[in-house]
Formats: sequence, C-alpha cells, structure tokens
Amino acid sequence: MGDCLLEKATLYHDKESGKVLTMLGQLQFELRKLVDRYRSHIVLTITNPSESLLKELQTVEEMKQQCDEKRSVYEYMMEQQSEISRSKSGKGESFTLQDLKLAYTQYEEAATLCGFRLKSLKEGQSRSLLTQAARHHTAQLNFFRRAFKSLEAVDPHVKQVTEKHHIDYQVSGLDDADDDDGETTYDSQDYIDYQVS
Repeated sequence: MGDCLLEKATLYHDKESGKVLTMLGQLQFELRKLVDRYRSHIVLTITNPSESLLKELQTVEEMKQQCDEKRSVYEYMMEQQSEISRSKSGKGESFTLQDLKLAYTQYEEAATLCGFRLKSLKEGQSRSLLTQAARHHTAQLNFFRRAFKSLEAVDPHVKQVTEKHHIDYQVSGLDDADDDDGETTYDSQDYIDYQVS
C-alpha cells in the first residue's frame, strides 16, 4: 500500500493532496517497520523462552529415562539374588552386597536429581509464564503507542485535505465500544468471576 500511495502522490496537481498521499505512504512503511519490530519482540518474548522450556522438559525426560534404567538394573540385580537364594542349584548371575548397594545408590541419586530438576522446572514455569506475558504486554504497548503516535501525526493533514475536498473519511462502526468513554477496562474480580463460572 505504501508503494502505491507514494507512486500516486506524484500524479496529483494539488500539492496538499500529493503531500498527504506521500505522508500516508511513508506512514505505511513506518507501520510495517513497527510490525516487523513487534514480530521480533514476539520471538524474543515468547518463542525463545518456549523453546528453552521445551529443552528443559527434554532434559528432565532424559533424566527420567536414566533413572528408570538404573531402577531396572537394581531390580534385575535384586531379582537375580532372590533367585539364587531360592534355587538349590545356585545358578544365576550373582552380585555382591557392594554391587547391590552401588546400584541402589546410583538409582537413588538419579531419582533425587530428577525430582529436584522437575520441582525446579515447575517452580520456574509459572515465573517464566508471567515474565513472558509481561514482556509481551510491553512489546504490544510499545508497538501500539508508536503506531498511534505516527497515525496521529498524519491525521490533522488528512482531515484538512478531506475537508477541503468534502470527503467523509470516517468509517462507521469503528468507534463501537462497551464503555461510554470508548475505553475498555478490566476488573480483576470480573475476570475471577468469569473463570469460576
């Protein structure tokens, strides 16, 4: 749209109209830059932390698999010892008490480490979500403020030219809002009531 407006601006003999089209064309490019910057903020505030969380989950899953393997080794060793004790022939794989203690210790350490890592991940997850939401909110706020400021800077020029040419540039239905002042308010109690119902 920006290219089209800039291209058509030179065709107008009325300097004011051409100037407004040029301003609107440049505004479109500025808005596109703001959208691109906002998109990069989304990557920083949502995508990267989410990927980091997925890597942490994968690490915990790998730790759980290692823990399961060590438990299986320990259970196998205990089963073999029980079979040797029950069997009169004494056949089967034999393990020393020290081997059993070592296998149990390795299993316990893996289970404890996995448990701590999982607990830490759960505690960090809620903090991470809040951090992501707050940063995303800041990126949105920055995007809309800058976009609104740019749009407002051009608006008086658009009004002047449209009034001069008797053009009604207002679009009906855009100002529909829930509140009389056009602002949306969020009451945390209303949100909680909504969640409960």
